[in-house]
Amino acid sequence: MTVVALSVAVIAMSPGILIITVPLATTSIRVFSEGTAERTTRRLAQEWIADGGYEINEIDADGNQVTLIIRGSGERGELSELGSRLGDSLDRPVEMKLIVVPSEQEVYVFEPE
Repeated sequence: MTVVALSVAVIAMSPGILIITVPLATTSIRVFSEGTAERTTRRLAQEWIADGGYEINEIDADGNQVTLIIRGSGERGELSELGSRLGDSLDRPVEMKLIVVPSEQEVYVFEPE
């Protein structure tokens, strides 16, 4: 293959490469950003519920929206406190949604004599 033919082939393939590369890069950035938001939310939420009777059930980040699902009962901080800390940590606007699944636990242990 001559240099000219090789150059023409590379130029002809360039739009196809861009068509694949740009969406792939965009998706990769979004996945990284959402993963960062979920990890940061988990860390901050653990601190936020540390003194209460709650456990984190699920965290989902989609763009600027973060959904936190906790299970348990008792006192907890204001959602605005958690949302502000998360927004500051991520350095971007955040819309937080909190879903609380009430949960009570009883334990009975029988020991035969």
